[in-house]
Amino acid sequence: MQEKSDKYRIYYYIANYERKGEVNMVCKKCGSENIQVVQGSSKVKDVSILRTLGRWLLILCTAGLWLLVPKKKGTLKATTLAVCMNCGHKWKI
Repeated sequence: MQEKSDKYRIYYYIANYERKGEVNMVCKKCGSENIQVVQGSSKVKDVSILRTLGRWLLILCTAGLWLLVPKKKGTLKATTLAVCMNCGHKWKI
């Protein structure tokens, strides 16, 4: 009997989405609407090896003058997660 109500809940949200054009977040594991959005870990994306080799080539060709140009730093990339407050399931948004 529980399986029927879960299927009905999923179809209800799909119909709601098509009708209103907005998304209600639902846990994929338990079907709960009790969802909290949190910011996950932040990672610094490193500069590629090709860019580093090119920089060293320019330093050698310009007799060190290229050292006056500052290095490009890596970019910060943050992830956003949704967490179900009922079962603890996490997923990326």
